[in-house]
Amino acid sequence: MRHSVFSGLLAAAASAGIILSGPVPVSAAATDPAQLWVVDHTSHRIKNPAGNGCLTGAAPGYPTRLLGCTGVPPQIFVFEATIEDVSGILCLSSAGAFAPTTMLRCSGSPTQAFVFHSATKTIRNRATGLCLTTTGLDQPTVMSICAS
Repeated sequence: MRHSVFSGLLAAAASAGIILSGPVPVSAAATDPAQLWVVDHTSHRIKNPAGNGCLTGAAPGYPTRLLGCTGVPPQIFVFEATIEDVSGILCLSSAGAFAPTTMLRCSGSPTQAFVFHSATKTIRNRATGLCLTTTGLDQPTVMSICAS
């Protein structure tokens, strides 16, 4: 459902000559709780309070998910210019709008470059400006158009 709504919005924007690509300016706090994140540099967890869970990695190529916070290694990340798992081998990767995020071998690709905006509490891909978004507890995380 969410995908079809956004697809319709993208089509309407395109027909009106509005280009929805490139970095999105950061202006105010995100209004979509699914896009609000707490990056805890002490526990190395990335939490979504609304979903009551933590970003959880998976085997390479499988979707990342929002799961209950337990502190297991798949929930421990180093977040600087990339979001790396504890091994430093796998990085959060974006396949584009509405596609599930995955953990892939760190390559330095723009699809693996993220920034946390403390003012909006959003995690954005540096190249596209899309926001990390939870689709619910025990569901894949995706990149979507930022609500702010």
